[in-house]
Amino acid sequence: MARTKQFKPQQIIDALVKNHGMVYLSAKELGCEPKTIYNYAKDSPEIQEAINNARGEVTDNAESKLFDAINKGEAWAICFYLKTQGKSRGYVERQEVSGPDGNELVIRVNRDRNPIKPA
Repeated sequence: MARTKQFKPQQIIDALVKNHGMVYLSAKELGCEPKTIYNYAKDSPEIQEAINNARGEVTDNAESKLFDAINKGEAWAICFYLKTQGKSRGYVERQEVSGPDGNELVIRVNRDRNPIKPA
């Protein structure tokens, strides 16, 4: 037997907006389990969109603070930015090895004692 819906979608959306898309805090406020909100989100594109939008806003805010720190000359912020966003210019802590166009790298092992000769 299916359970009846305890919350109206707008109640969940309001809690998510108030708690910046944080499902566990929203669930605590509503007096339910986080799984309840995730289940509602599965059935309601509006609730999933509220989660995504609120989290996107938090990310934008964090990026704005990072930008402020970069403009103030904060070395940690400059380093972090270059390591994450400047990879294409060589600012990396570790090298990532991949095949052509970023695809997987295929390694063939010759189990014979005779080396593979290039074609």
